[in-house]
Formats: sequence, C-alpha cells, structure tokens
Amino acid sequence: MSEITPVRKHRIAIVPADNPVRIAAVRELFKEYAQSLSFNLCFQSFEEELARLPGEYSPPSGMLLLGLVDDQVAGCVAFHRLEGEMAGKHGDGPQVCEMKRLYVRPAFRGSGVARELIDCLLRCAAAVGYWRMRLDTVPSEMGRAVEIYRKLGFVEIEPYRPNPISGAKYMELDLRAWQRKCGSSQGVTLSLTNAQDLRSH
Repeated sequence: MSEITPVRKHRIAIVPADNPVRIAAVRELFKEYAQSLSFNLCFQSFEEELARLPGEYSPPSGMLLLGLVDDQVAGCVAFHRLEGEMAGKHGDGPQVCEMKRLYVRPAFRGSGVARELIDCLLRCAAAVGYWRMRLDTVPSEMGRAVEIYRKLGFVEIEPYRPNPISGAKYMELDLRAWQRKCGSSQGVTLSLTNAQDLRSH
C-alpha cells in the first residue's frame, strides 16, 4: 500500500502596508503586476501612482494590503474612495470605493492568498463605512480573479470610468448584502482599531 502524502497547508497572513518597508514591497508587486499584463497602464497614470504610494490608498479612505504566505511576500490588493460620477448616484447616499491592483506572484497562486486578500479588503472597506465596492477588470487577463469576484457576489454594471482596453468589464458589490451573507468575521482578519468611520467625513 503506497503512502498518502498529506496536503501541506500554507500559513497565510494579511497585513496593512503601513510602513516604508511594506510600502516598498507593495511597489515591487505593483511593478510585477504591470509587467504581467499585455497592455500598458499609462492610461491610469501608473508611474505617478507608484511614485506617490500610498497616495490615494492612504487610510482612512483607502487601504493597501499585503498577503504573506509562510512569511513570504506573495501578493497585494488595495482600495480607494470613488467620488463624483465614478461613484454613481444612489438614492441612499452610500460611500463608494474601488478595488485596485489585486496581484499574486505566480509561485503563490493556488495557495488561497488571493481569496484571503479580497475577503480582508472587503471587511476593511465595510468597517470604515463603505456600502459599495466597484472594480474594472479584463477577463482575458484576469479570469481567475473574475471567478472569485462573481462567487463573492460582484455583478456587472455599466462603465463608470474610461478604460480603452477591449473587453474590459465593470463590477460592483453591495457590501451590506455581502456582510449579511458572510455573517461574523472568520479566518484571516486585520486589526482596524485605528480606522476612522468614513461616514463622519
């Protein structure tokens, strides 16, 4: 009888990029993300974004997260506030944010860190007062991510920002509905003791 090799579970941690070392790690991940795409991110002023990090992702209206797998830097994700026409016009007047720069290094894909990064980001956004999260994506480049978005409850919406890339999709998640569905926080969490409530701004 052959031996059964147990499946090794990875140790995943999600941490805020809240110091120079972590921000530098995010900058490298952002660069890798851009290099992995078949199109140029110049239409998003990507170089300026890199230079200004954390920039619009600064708390309390934004957040930069790092994903660690077995203590190694594996991936990142971020959100920032949307205003004006990009936030849309909702009768209940919620705050709207946008998910950006989800990226996992190839060596860590399949570890579960992408899902943990997104889950943690959603909890962070809800905790500081956002009611909806939007994103734009290119399924031909980011098919696995789109699968995760749909499973979480993101739905396709009309374009809310310019994107010249053919096949770009726009999606939105109702964070309140997502919270009701998920219930209490489980698994990987992130301390939000210093987060401010966006609804007071």
